[in-house]
Amino acid sequence: MSRLIEFMLDSVSGQLIDWGIIFGFFATAFLFFIEYRNKNAWNKRHSTLTTLSEYATADFVQFRYRLKKIASWDILIDDNLYEDVTSHLRDSGKNDQLDEVNLLIDSMLFKFEIISGSIRQNVAEEKIVKQFSGNLLPTLFYKLEAYIDLERKRRKYNGFCEDMEFYAKRWKPKLFR
Repeated sequence: MSRLIEFMLDSVSGQLIDWGIIFGFFATAFLFFIEYRNKNAWNKRHSTLTTLSEYATADFVQFRYRLKKIASWDILIDDNLYEDVTSHLRDSGKNDQLDEVNLLIDSMLFKFEIISGSIRQNVAEEKIVKQFSGNLLPTLFYKLEAYIDLERKRRKYNGFCEDMEFYAKRWKPKLFR
């Protein structure tokens, strides 16, 4: 009888050890998953802020200053749209300044398209970008929509600034009605 009890205890303790190992494995895997998810969320936030500060902050201030200097256009404050400013430059015979304005605009749109694409690709957080840029992205798209349309035709590529357009219209739909 004692052999039977001893056998049963060995069997039960062996099963408990097996179940303990299995439980420990899944608990460890679960903890790793939580840590990975938290670290991934932090990395995404960090990536968002890095992207915004690299592409938008200082560059945008300089872009705005140069537009003001070249074309007397403060893109955020003035009511003028791209077509108003460029027709004035054309009429004044300032084609060199028009070319410089177009290069500035193309450069800035490229940077904002990278930011918008980062959101679309789930590398940057939309909520943070929207809070950080406020009305900047929708306002830029609205005021430069004629330029963007011209570039789409010239490049024969309708995807030019596609992500920027998506978020501009999503964040400020009333501006585009």
